[in-house]
Amino acid sequence: MAVAALVIPDAAYQAIEARGVQGAIDAGATIGPRVMVSLLAVRVFCTLDAYILAVKESSPAAATDDDAAVCPACGNELDEELEFCPWCTQRLERPGELD
Repeated sequence: MAVAALVIPDAAYQAIEARGVQGAIDAGATIGPRVMVSLLAVRVFCTLDAYILAVKESSPAAATDDDAAVCPACGNELDEELEFCPWCTQRLERPGELD
């Protein structure tokens, strides 16, 4: 929204204040291609940023400690007291366990 406030001309704001929705429609028809391209570029970069953050947060966490146990299914760090992965609920078989 801040970018829109910077690139949309004051005449468009005045038209919206004076005529409401019809003023917004009229102002939209008079906005130049530079304004439209800048708003589109901001929208594309926001979408790209959201995608990159989502990919980073959904990727398996790298173990910070070399001795830390990790889940064989999802790669996230495990709690030694649990018999399953708290991230993906995969049942874990500990060495020395008998079924």
